[in-house]
Amino acid sequence: MSAEVLDTGTATTDLSERLEYVPTPEPTPLRDEVAALIEPWRNADTKPPFTTGELIVIVFVIMGKEQMSETEIHSNILRRFSYYCNLAIDSLTYIVEKTCDDGLDEGFDSPIDDFYDALRDSELPVRRKYIDSFHSGYEDASTLVKIFLPAARIYLRHQLEPERLGTFDFMGLPAELREKVYKMLLIYPKRGLCISSSFPDGFVGLVLTPRQRDSPLAVWEAFEKRKYELVCLPKMREVLSILRVSKQICSETLPIFYRNNLFHFPSLEELQKALGIVGREVRQMIDHMQIDLHCLCELDPSFRKAHGFVILFPDLAPKTLVLQRPATVFPQMCLYEDPASVERRTSFEMNPSLMEFVALAQRAKKLEVRGNVRLKTWLEKKLTESGNVVTNDTGKMDSSKQAICEP
Repeated sequence: MSAEVLDTGTATTDLSERLEYVPTPEPTPLRDEVAALIEPWRNADTKPPFTTGELIVIVFVIMGKEQMSETEIHSNILRRFSYYCNLAIDSLTYIVEKTCDDGLDEGFDSPIDDFYDALRDSELPVRRKYIDSFHSGYEDASTLVKIFLPAARIYLRHQLEPERLGTFDFMGLPAELREKVYKMLLIYPKRGLCISSSFPDGFVGLVLTPRQRDSPLAVWEAFEKRKYELVCLPKMREVLSILRVSKQICSETLPIFYRNNLFHFPSLEELQKALGIVGREVRQMIDHMQIDLHCLCELDPSFRKAHGFVILFPDLAPKTLVLQRPATVFPQMCLYEDPASVERRTSFEMNPSLMEFVALAQRAKKLEVRGNVRLKTWLEKKLTESGNVVTNDTGKMDSSKQAICEP
């Protein structure tokens, strides 16, 4: 029996002749996509189906600008959407009528209730910079907002892309790939996570520790800068919601969150609140921490006893420890600024609670003391006496512990 031989060369040639070349269309510019997306809602009387964060990004894309002030962003949202514009007009009309009738000068509330909170959201692809009234050209201090445009499409993906179908076997991925995903989800900028209750306006949740400028700030300017540049995160239970998926995911993600982030405690009271609700295993995972000492009265033995530091501190052995007496605190806030009082309150004989700070500093692999020269000098002396730290004239550590230094 003879085998049939197929002429594959001829078949390929015939197929290529029948195929028609169709060039790949150019992608639609993001500005055109966004313009088409919002068009049905521009003159609508109903509320547009966009979050406030999406409205902010939409305005940047439509305007074609990379940076605007908060005022510009707000006014452009009102101009683009009749729904919000009409609410603003109604509110202003009411204010004018009340002023004429009762002589009361009522303030204007934005029709976008969470506008200023949305600007602080950590997921928003923007950076905010505080500018005072002298440099901003505005009557009051303001914030300059700069967007990262390549991330705008990603932020608006839920509005621009079709809904995805099906599920993905995440646990089927190799452990090292799952770890990469966990780190992208749970590791935050190196400046650290701070408990927000000590910040103005009563924010609830976590915030990113405010950036530090190279030059010293006046107290009022530091306060304003912190308020205007604040970046907010959700509550801790929302940040760690992935832990509730399964016991395996909980065991894989918990160490990543607590070992890789720097936790900033703005006071000893906040330290007690945060660490008092977690277990010993979690406290032992914290590798990077900063504690602010706003007032030496926090070191009083009665305060220490009331807040249970004798129980909490022994569980802490961080790789990085920052002790800071913030320069932004008014000296009058501390009742013990007098040198004689400071010496009395910071002696081992008079204040045994300071032993716990020395022990914590001894356990830390890297130690930094910021802001207060007296605290730095005292702690450096005690560590040197303990034999754990030896310093030379330049302030460098001759032992394995890194230098205690000022910023």
